[in-house]
Amino acid sequence: MGKFFRMFCVLAACFSISVSAQDLRPQNPEPMSGKTAMRFFADNNITSGWNLGNTLDAIDDNVNPVVVREGAWGAPLATQTLFNGVAELKFDIVRIPVSWVGKIGPAPSYTIDAAWMQRVVEVVDYGKKAGIKAMIINIHHDGNTSDGRNPRTWGFLDLQAAVNSSARKTEIQNQLAVVWTQIANHFKNYGDYLIFETLNEVHTGNWGSIPGAGGMAAYQNEQDILFDWNQAAVTAIRATGGNNAARFIAVPALGSTEPEYVINAHNRQKLLPSDPGNGTDKLIAAVHYYHPWRYTVADATGQTGSNLIHTWGTTAERAHPGSAMRSLKTTFLDNGIAAYVGEWGAPTDQRAGVSVGGVTMTEAIRNTHIEYIAAVAEAARTNGIIPMYWDDGGYFRMLSRSNGRPPAGFHTRVYEAMINAVKPPVTGQWSWNSYNDGVNGGTSTINLTVLSGTQTASGNITGAYEHGYAGWEAVPQDPATFSALRTATAISFKVVGDGKTYKAALPTTDITDHCYYTTTFSTQSGVETTVTLKISDFVQGDWGVQKPFNPLLIDRIQWQTNDGAMGPFNLTVSDFVLLNESTSISSTRTVSSVKKPALIQRGNVITSTAPIRLYTVNGKLAAESSVKGPESLVTLNLSRVPNGLYIAKSGTASLKVRLQK
Repeated sequence: MGKFFRMFCVLAACFSISVSAQDLRPQNPEPMSGKTAMRFFADNNITSGWNLGNTLDAIDDNVNPVVVREGAWGAPLATQTLFNGVAELKFDIVRIPVSWVGKIGPAPSYTIDAAWMQRVVEVVDYGKKAGIKAMIINIHHDGNTSDGRNPRTWGFLDLQAAVNSSARKTEIQNQLAVVWTQIANHFKNYGDYLIFETLNEVHTGNWGSIPGAGGMAAYQNEQDILFDWNQAAVTAIRATGGNNAARFIAVPALGSTEPEYVINAHNRQKLLPSDPGNGTDKLIAAVHYYHPWRYTVADATGQTGSNLIHTWGTTAERAHPGSAMRSLKTTFLDNGIAAYVGEWGAPTDQRAGVSVGGVTMTEAIRNTHIEYIAAVAEAARTNGIIPMYWDDGGYFRMLSRSNGRPPAGFHTRVYEAMINAVKPPVTGQWSWNSYNDGVNGGTSTINLTVLSGTQTASGNITGAYEHGYAGWEAVPQDPATFSALRTATAISFKVVGDGKTYKAALPTTDITDHCYYTTTFSTQSGVETTVTLKISDFVQGDWGVQKPFNPLLIDRIQWQTNDGAMGPFNLTVSDFVLLNESTSISSTRTVSSVKKPALIQRGNVITSTAPIRLYTVNGKLAAESSVKGPESLVTLNLSRVPNGLYIAKSGTASLKVRLQK
């Protein structure tokens, strides 16, 4: 993003890009979902995004002519390890900004440099292998301008030149169509998880700000030009056919494409281009959110007389994220049109430091920063908008580029504030029931009291029936709770116990002999502790019929005394929630029962340290491993397995696998 401060690397020339000689693109068209953009995002539970900023979009303007060069602004080169980390943090969508400055040949063919195009393919493939649900590529810094720059733009999308000359406007428009034709053809076989975004922050130096009445005619003329350019891009992409005929395409408004700029253009019917055969089903309104700009991007825009401030939280400031996101919802989502916030954030890495511009970064300043991040993310989630954090590897850095993880401390707190706002815990609607060994002739007892979200169970375990048992269960009472239970990654609750060990179970409808998948947790007498049980830590006992774990068949959760724990018991459970892809990085009390092989999916390959078997949801064996990988790993390639939902099992470990190639 052009308005952000760039960390110029003195040794930038020492970096080199390793471009794979192998063509990593799909050789045949991948399946398309056939869904609208809104349905695609919803069905794939895409709620959080991250930007690979200042990387493939970085411009080396220390040379003449300027040229895009990965690493030019100090951010390390993208790697598979980085994308693996991003995926593990449960980011669903990654925006990969791409500039083409200096990589486009002369008219009339405007041929794009083959090595650069292949590098973009390689980075997209990183995301694909990591299991990222969707990715975005665009034309990024080819039309940006900032105050005092000469020339006005790095690339060919010179909006001021188009304002001054209709002939130049047409020339630029034709070049845009040719460039997008090449990009679209190169990525033609990818499924619709790869999204094209036509342009990025094109403006004449005013960042797209809406003027007063006196300047409205000139402003609307700029809107009209940008609309024509977006239309040319969409028409060119669709003309390449194949998967591109129905690919999702995002289109921005002028400049920083803030919500009000996008809505203003849409209200004039100057945002979404004509898309015959698709209507608006495959189009997406591309929005950025950097409000208030003095708190987020000041000093990064190149504007004089502006300095970054570190206070936020007035009544108006706190209300703005919700108001802006609601406006996007009512304008677009409520009318069946998808929208996302492709960029937003604040200078996390700066505020993690000791001082900024002579201002000491206090804990109060950092806490306010975290509040801001959570407020924007929550406002987006509440209104169905996908927020994609702008991580430039510099001032706005949230994740380390070496491993895709947030550094410990402030960066981690910022990440957790964001991810837990967009993927909040689910409390659900439940009915609570108790059970004991009386049905088997036993004499164990249990008394269950449920009051205001707290369940207290007490009783006595006897040995009249084997080792005796008594427990209670939570049964979902609505479809939403069933869905949340079956897609959860962890269960969390607070307990006040008696010092004994207890057992949690996940009964599934295909297991009829009660040999359910279970795990254990310990308690402290009279002390409240938080227990977080990862779904992946539940294992099946060895005494019953062995079946692969199928989370889609879970119908309740059970708690009971652990096997062999005789005598009286007393346990209180409260604040029970389901965690869906938002488990905290910070230390929580997590208890597992058995050490299991690591079972990891990376794109179409599953690895483990033990033999792997892949089952359908009906328990039918679909594939099994036969090849030893590096470092004593076992691999299972899924490239020939049909699309669908499966359960992978390795030793006592299990993993839900959804294939959508």
